[in-house]
Amino acid sequence: MICIRPSITAIKDQADKRFLQGDTFDLLAIKPAPCKCNHNLYDIGLRFPNKVLGVQCRCGHIHASSEIGWYASYMFTDTEVMKDTITELICTTLI
Repeated sequence: MICIRPSITAIKDQADKRFLQGDTFDLLAIKPAPCKCNHNLYDIGLRFPNKVLGVQCRCGHIHASSEIGWYASYMFTDTEVMKDTITELICTTLI
């Protein structure tokens, strides 16, 4: 079986600068956020051994995790969507 991992692009800087707008990652895992905000958390491959991490949601809820850096889905977009948007902007500007 071949597993294709979707590529995602950050649309915002992470507060601690662990990633910046425009950085691209392979999406390794997805899980639902434990709060009621109706978004997902993404594993983008950032690991922090021997640390407990907290990701604060828009609602103020803090999602705790050990070692794996989970980040809110609203911080990212699909890389292909980003490429299509950039291409469309360039084409519109050149016309």
